[in-house]
Amino acid sequence: MVRTMAAMKSSVDVFSDQFLQMRERCLSLAADFDRLARSPGGLGAISVDPRLAQLRQAIDIVLDAQADKARRVLETMSDKTPYQK
Repeated sequence: MVRTMAAMKSSVDVFSDQFLQMRERCLSLAADFDRLARSPGGLGAISVDPRLAQLRQAIDIVLDAQADKARRVLETMSDKTPYQK
């Protein structure tokens, strides 16, 4: 049996295939931030929360020109507390 490797899709094809899902995720995140801003205390109440800083750093990673975005976002969002038995 001969197996052939399928050709990789071009970036144009991948983008066309994924655009609507990417758009939905952006809108969902924007809506989450709008809800936070409208809630009592607004974003100011959580401005010192380290999770907000993680989200902002993750967004910066998504927008930068460097590679390995998923790995870098995962590392940013990972708990770095030393494990203790």
